[in-house]
Order: sequence, then C-alpha cells, then structure tokens
Amino acid sequence: MSISLAVTLGIGLVVGFLLIRFNSINDAAGKFRKNLEYVRFETDNVLTENELNKRINTVGLSVYRHQLETHLQHDVSIKTEVKSEAEIALGRSKIGGFPHLGAAATVPLDSVFFCQINCAEVSDLKKNNFFPDKGMLYFFLNPQKIAQEKTDSVSVLYIENQDDLCLRENVMPMPEVKPCALHFFQSVSLPDYESKFVQNLLKDYEIDGYFKAVNQEQSHKLFGYPNIISQNFALNDDQHLLLQLDSEENSGLLWRNMGRIYVFANKNDTKIKSFEKITAYIQSYEVKE
Repeated sequence: MSISLAVTLGIGLVVGFLLIRFNSINDAAGKFRKNLEYVRFETDNVLTENELNKRINTVGLSVYRHQLETHLQHDVSIKTEVKSEAEIALGRSKIGGFPHLGAAATVPLDSVFFCQINCAEVSDLKKNNFFPDKGMLYFFLNPQKIAQEKTDSVSVLYIENQDDLCLRENVMPMPEVKPCALHFFQSVSLPDYESKFVQNLLKDYEIDGYFKAVNQEQSHKLFGYPNIISQNFALNDDQHLLLQLDSEENSGLLWRNMGRIYVFANKNDTKIKSFEKITAYIQSYEVKE
C-alpha cells in the first residue's frame, strides 16, 4: 500500500469517526431538548433540597448530582402576607409601613424604611454561623442614591435589645408598599446558569434544563446565591447575600421594571454584628418597545 493511499484511508477513518461522534452528540442533544419541551415546575414554590433533587432528575441532569451538591447553598425563603399595621405584632419581621424601633433609636438620614428582620425568627432555619441569632435588622433605602445606581444606597441598622419597641410613625416608609408580615422557610440554591461553574460543567444543550430546575420566578430570601436577572455582581470572596427582595404587585413592592434588590454584607463583619459595609444593587428586566 502506498503512503498516499494509507494517509487517505487514515483521514477517511478520522472523518468518519468524527461524523459518527457529531451525529451522536446531535442525537443526544435533540433527545434532551425534546424531553424538556413539556417540563414545567411551580416556580413560586419554596425550593427545598428534596424539590431541587426531583427537578434535577426530571431534567436529566442526575449524572451531575455530586458536582452540584458541592456547590449547593442553604438559604431562607421569604413569603409575604399583606396586613394592616395593627395586625403585625411589635417585633415581627415585616416589609413596608413603619419600623418597630425604640423611641430613641436614630435612623439613617435621607432614607426610607423598607424592611425589618427579626433574627430570632430565622435562627432555627439558617444553616450558617455568621448571621445573628437575636436582635433586629432594619433596612433603609436612600432614593437619591438608588436613582443614581450607587451601591451604597442601602443602610442596615442592627439593634440587639428589643425591649422598648414602638411603631415609629416619624420614620418615612417606602412609598406605595403595604405593610406585610413575613414567613420564613428553609430552602436551597445553586449558582446562576451563566456562572463559570455551570458553563464548565454542563454541555450547551443541558443549560436550558438546568435553568428550568433552579429558576424561581418570584424570590424573596436571605442568604444563598442571588437570583440574577441581567448580570453577575463584582463581589469579593468575603461578601454574601444578606437580603434579596423581588417585585410583587400584591404588596406594592416594585424595583424599577419588576426587578429585584440585592443587599450584600461581609461575612466577617456579620459575625461580629457589624453592618456598616453594605453593598446594594437593583436589577430589572429590559423594557421591549
């Protein structure tokens, strides 16, 4: 056999193998996408670890279970319930309305109150060692700074002693937001589908299935991975999600065009109950003309 003939045959075998491989990948991708066509999840439900495992199995990604488990984070989901001020007991977690503060407590200037979290209400649900077990966190928003998209637009006030609480009607509330009691639930989250971890782990045709499995249409929560709308955040390794609040028409809580607010703190600061270094972002959906 001549050298040229051997080379030709060799090239033919390689090309044939590549074509078979290419067709095999296309068949796998087509089958995967076809199986996803009718997959629907209740995206307003709390995403528990059991629910997430079921979703991962349903979308055909169980082969990656171990890798996904190593990146799983535990968070605390929040559900709102619209109530009158009188129906929310002093010291309860809430959004909207007036804060439950001591009469002598000072609040940030030029800011409006939008949320308070009673740490004791989440102490048995959280699975981290940096969030306080007692006391109250108060969240204030500076409207001028948020309009300028400044990341220091949110201030967080932590007060451990809750003995002299009263309804502070002299503190400006966030306009249009109705008072809501908050209910907390254990939940989990995984990295965003555009993260380097997911992009390196999954094949291109598997990304849609992953998105369906982890997506939550409406998501208020403490801790975990942020539910990103438009782009990742420039965070350092010590920063963690402290609070994420979504838009919802029922309570009047709206962040630009049905977006979300994300409030980040430093873990080491949170451990010592210091909330001076707060970074906040608002992301919203593009308006299509």
